[in-house]
Amino acid sequence: MLRVIACLLLPIPLFAHAQAKYAERPVRLVVPFSPGGATDNAARLLANELSTALGTQVVVDNRPGANGSIAAEAVAKSVPDGTTLFAATNTPMAANPYLYKSLPYDALRDFTPIARVALVPYVLIAAPELKVNKLDELLAMARKEPGKLSYATGAATGTVAGEAMKRAASVDILQVPYKSNPPALTDVMSGRVSMMFTDIVSVIGQIQGNRVKALAVTMPKRTAMLPEVPTMGELGLKGMEIYGWSAIYAPVKTPAPQVARLTEEMRKILARADVQQKIAALGLEPAPSGPEELGTFHRAELAKWEKLVKDAAIQPE
Repeated sequence: MLRVIACLLLPIPLFAHAQAKYAERPVRLVVPFSPGGATDNAARLLANELSTALGTQVVVDNRPGANGSIAAEAVAKSVPDGTTLFAATNTPMAANPYLYKSLPYDALRDFTPIARVALVPYVLIAAPELKVNKLDELLAMARKEPGKLSYATGAATGTVAGEAMKRAASVDILQVPYKSNPPALTDVMSGRVSMMFTDIVSVIGQIQGNRVKALAVTMPKRTAMLPEVPTMGELGLKGMEIYGWSAIYAPVKTPAPQVARLTEEMRKILARADVQQKIAALGLEPAPSGPEELGTFHRAELAKWEKLVKDAAIQPE
């Protein structure tokens, strides 16, 4: 009798911890920017965690260009079977609807929210040979020689921040657009462009190595990554609380079982202290949420970015 009971009990731990494989083929996590930035680094961290949790390989698919619109369109038009996900940011999901007259996707209707991941602090950096060490010195130079200084942009956040600064400080600085932040940063380091607003994670090494100068951050308060760098608000420029965010979406009409599985796995992953520590180590501020809160947040961000773009007097392309 004891032998029979033992045989019946033996499989229970195995089945109790087993989970069905999520999909028979790899899952694509589409990233709207080039490798190396905050969005890409966070996506690769989550891809590794999701691969384990889902029992299915999750691969990062970088599709830069058009301020993230290329990637957003690819996800929106993909087969909604749960094997394509979007490592979205505020650029394609909140800013682009007001930066472009038309888009090949709808930021709300074409996507199903899964989870918000983090907030992305931004910093204003200047070229190393530029003879300024403080924001007021930079603005004084810009006023002395209107149109001579330039700022690089590789994402909508940088564009809106640059135009907002020009308006708030009444300065004339030339915009130089790039497909993504990494090549823009390269030209700032070389001195071909004077400055740029970019996420801290993609530039912290260059700041610490004195290859660029950090002048101000755009968060409501100073960030632990650069505690000595003041906020734009501290320096007298109001309305400059402009930062990025990252979140995971699936195409609309993704089957409910897949959405439920993704939502639950992301909830567990983002609740882990070790994952939050890794996210923070990337220079991001963990801000996990479920799909309902992300949906509410997304709608509020659309309203916020509409005002930011309007206040910066940016005309849609």
